[in-house]
Amino acid sequence: MKLTPWFPGTVKPARPGVYQREFPTFVLFAEWTGRRWLAGRFTARCARVMCVVSNQQPSDPDCTRWRGLAEEPK
Repeated sequence: MKLTPWFPGTVKPARPGVYQREFPTFVLFAEWTGRRWLAGRFTARCARVMCVVSNQQPSDPDCTRWRGLAEEPK
């Protein structure tokens, strides 16, 4: 999977979608709604599916760095 460089959490993604977020002990995939991060999942597909089928809880902290997927998740 092709990925972008890491961005600081103070910078928000330009578009809604699935991104990787780096936490102290692991990296998760999380959905950016355009306004907030949703709770992370272990695969990009799960992050996308969970966003569509549930009223998912927001994620914190917003200061966690993130990087984008340079191609659509499969």
